Amino acid sequence: MVKQRHIGFTIFAICSTLSARLAIFEPQPHKLTPAEERWGTRQTDDGDSLGIIYGVRHYVYGLGVLGLLLVVEDFVSEKSRKKKGLSKLKADETKPAA
Repeated sequence: MVKQRHIGFTIFAICSTLSARLAIFEPQPHKLTPAEERWGTRQTDDGDSLGIIYGVRHYVYGLGVLGLLLVVEDFVSEKSRKKKGLSKLKADETKPAA
């Protein structure tokens, strides 16, 4: 199960890095210059008019969360396995020897 935890951390790290990289390349809203404020704006191409980069970034966030959920699931299952092992050990100790 340790491998699964490492896989979860790896997925989260890759998704975090990819999301940061996409955030850098996401087009910023156009700020008006004083001339544009006075005489109106010019026609510009927004670059990502459909919001594809924005959507991909949120998809990557979701994958990163799934990676963290793999880590949490592995951690909880390991804790419960240890707890069950301790309870079995205690139950064996309390049984009278025949």
